[in-house]
Amino acid sequence: MIGVDTAPKRDSTAIAITRRDESGTHHLRVLHMRADPETGYLDYSELEDTLRALCRRYEVDRILVDPYNMVRSMLELSDEGLPVEEMPQTDSRMVPASMAFFELLNEGRIRHGGARELREQAANAGKRTSERGWRFQKTRSAGVIDGIVAAAIAVYEAERGFDEEAPPLLVI
Repeated sequence: MIGVDTAPKRDSTAIAITRRDESGTHHLRVLHMRADPETGYLDYSELEDTLRALCRRYEVDRILVDPYNMVRSMLELSDEGLPVEEMPQTDSRMVPASMAFFELLNEGRIRHGGARELREQAANAGKRTSERGWRFQKTRSAGVIDGIVAAAIAVYEAERGFDEEAPPLLVI
């Protein structure tokens, strides 16, 4: 399972890859991409090439992306046969993803190899409460949390795939 959190300008982008083992532990790897320092824009062709390479290297069931910044990339990758799916970052989707990720983290069911950048992003992550529950949000304007967001998406959807009792995701 791959979750992607993109930022088209003056920010960073993250690709989270997770594999759930037979004990229910998620083995997580997060790749980070930065906007070009001169133009301030993300190189979407580099992002697309990275996703292609990951699909060649791993058995990827789904690539979940927010269509807001990725429509052209989604169409191109889908036309090539990659399993790209929309995952809009709405409260109806990100509240359960954030809460499930936090719960799995507390249960010790997420391993990330001690990745320093991901730990730093966790320190930047706060929560925003809505009527649906809470979801991750930046605590500082300069803080980056794209790795946490991408990881929450990937882990939540991978977990749902193993839980036959999981309620259907409601989109309102």
